[in-house]
Amino acid sequence: MLTTARPEDPAAGGRRKPAASEHRSTRKEAAFMENGFRIGRLVHTITPPDILVKENEEVGLTHFDMHTVRGGCEASEEEMLGFIELCRRKKWTFAINVEGRPMGWMAPPRVLAAAKESGRCLGIVFDECDHNQIDIHVKWKSNRFDGIHYFAETEGMTLDEAYEAVLQAATQKRRKYDQAGVGPVMSEHLYPAMMHLLARAGFAICPKILKETWGPLMLAAALGAARQYDRDLWVCVDEWWHDQWLGHPMNRYRSALLMAYWIGASGIVTEGGDLFKRHNGLAIPESVPASPAEYIDLYTRNIVLSQQGSIVQKFANDYAPDNPRPYTFRDVRPTAAIIRFDDTCFDTRQRIASESPGPLYGHIPAEEVNAEWLTIWNYLTYGHVRTDCLTHNWETKLPASRSLFLPLNNVVVYDHLVSEELLDGIDWLFLSGHEIPEETLQAVGTRVRAGATCLTPARFLPASARAQKWDDVTIIGDGAGRWVVPRHWYSLHHEPWTNGPADRTLREALEGSRGPEDRMQYVFGDSCLRVKMINGSPDDLEYTVVPADRFAQRPADPATAGILRWF
Repeated sequence: MLTTARPEDPAAGGRRKPAASEHRSTRKEAAFMENGFRIGRLVHTITPPDILVKENEEVGLTHFDMHTVRGGCEASEEEMLGFIELCRRKKWTFAINVEGRPMGWMAPPRVLAAAKESGRCLGIVFDECDHNQIDIHVKWKSNRFDGIHYFAETEGMTLDEAYEAVLQAATQKRRKYDQAGVGPVMSEHLYPAMMHLLARAGFAICPKILKETWGPLMLAAALGAARQYDRDLWVCVDEWWHDQWLGHPMNRYRSALLMAYWIGASGIVTEGGDLFKRHNGLAIPESVPASPAEYIDLYTRNIVLSQQGSIVQKFANDYAPDNPRPYTFRDVRPTAAIIRFDDTCFDTRQRIASESPGPLYGHIPAEEVNAEWLTIWNYLTYGHVRTDCLTHNWETKLPASRSLFLPLNNVVVYDHLVSEELLDGIDWLFLSGHEIPEETLQAVGTRVRAGATCLTPARFLPASARAQKWDDVTIIGDGAGRWVVPRHWYSLHHEPWTNGPADRTLREALEGSRGPEDRMQYVFGDSCLRVKMINGSPDDLEYTVVPADRFAQRPADPATAGILRWF
C-alpha cells in the first residue's frame, strides 16, 4: 500500500472551505484518540472556562498541556481544581506543565489528588528542562529560577560527576510524581541533549520541532532514547522562534505536524502562535467593554479560527483519523546509529562558560571529543547541519535559515549504555564522545564482525583491531565488517564539490551510509516512511509510506502514488 500526504494544491482548485459548525463535533477525533494517538494544545489554567469550552468546540481538540503560569500571573489552587473538574466533565485529557514555577515547586496535594481521581491526567511535563539545566548560569536567565539549575548544581564537578548528579536528581523528581499517582513525567527538550539521561531516569521524551531546532535531528535522538529505554514519545510542534511568538510560516508548521505524526509519536502538542483570531477584528481597546464578564461574553460569541487553528482543526478531526498509521515509533528498525555519552554538547560555544548555550550540564566546558558528533551530523545530512551547532541558534538573524527538512537515512542516537540486542540490524555505526564502556564496545565489535562498518576515533578500537601502519584514514577488517578510523576527525565533514568527505578513501569507505540527498526515510516494522521536498522547498514536504522491502529503492512515479491531498 502506498499512501502519500502533501499539502493541498491551490492551483488544482483545492477543497471547499468547511463552515466552522461542520467541525464542532469531535466524535471522529475522539474515537481516533481511543486508539492511542492524541493531539493537544497549550492552555493556561487561568483562562475562563466559558472561553476554553467555546475554543475547544471550534478547534476540536480534547487534550491540553495545562500551564499554571501566564505572564507572571500564577493560577490559584482553586483555578487548577476548576480546570481539572472541567476536563473530567468534558472527558478531556490533560498534562500538568510546571513551566514558570519556582525551582522545586510541586503541584499542591489537593491538585494532585484531583488529577489522579479525575482519570483524565496523562502526566506531568517538565518544559525545556534541558535548557534550564544547561543555560541557567547565563545572567539573563537568573530571573527565571533564581540562578538555580533545573536538576542539580554542577559547579566544580567532573563531567561524569555532573551526569550522575543530574541523573539522581531527575530520578528523585520523577519518583515524587509517581508516588502521587500522576505519572508519567515527561521531559520536553529544546536541544538534542539529555534525552537519554532523562529516559534512563524514567521520563517519557518529548522533543520540540520547529522552535530553533533541526526537527529531524531531534527526532532521531528521541527515537533512539525512547527505544533504548522503552519510554513513551510525544512531539511538541512549537511556533516560537526565540522571542518571536509566531516564528514559522504555516506551510512549515503544517509539514511539522505531519512529521510528528508519521514518525509514530503517541501524541502531539502544539505551542506558540495562536489557533484563534483574537477579538475577531474588534478594535482594541476602544471596543472592549469595561466589565470582564461583558468582554468574556463578547469574545466567546466571536471566536474564529486563525489559519494555524484551521490547520490543527483539519489535521485532528479529518486527516489523522482518515489516515491511521500502520506503525508507531516503537516499531522503528534503524540501520544506522550514533553511539555516544549523553554529555549535553550540541554547540562549539559550550567551550566558554560565559556564552549561551551554557557549558555541559551547566558548568563543564566542552572539549573537542564532546563536539565530535557535530561533524558526524554534518556528514550524515549532506552538509545541511553545520559543524559548529546542531540547532539553528547561530542563525538568529536569518529567517530563511529556519527550514524543517533534513536528508536522513534511518539513523537513531543511542547512548553509551546501548545493548547488543539493540544493535541488531545496524549496518553503520558512528562512535564519538567522552567515553564508551567496555561492555558496549564489545557489543559494537560483535556487530562489526557480523558485517557492520564502524566509524570511530582510534581510542575506541578493540585491542584486536590495531593497524601496523596508520594513514590519514585507516581501514581495519574485522570478520565480515570493518573499522574506519580517520586521523583528523574534521576530515569527515561534507564537502559540496566531492559530495562527501574530501578524502577519497574515507568517502568510499562510507559509501552507502547515507540515502539520497533529497530524502529522509525510516523503517518502522513492515513499513518505510519517506519524506521528500515538494518542488525543492524544505518546508513543503511529502510523506509516503511504502513496504519496508522498498527501503533502498527510488520512490515510485508520483502519477501512481495514490496522492492524498489535504488542507
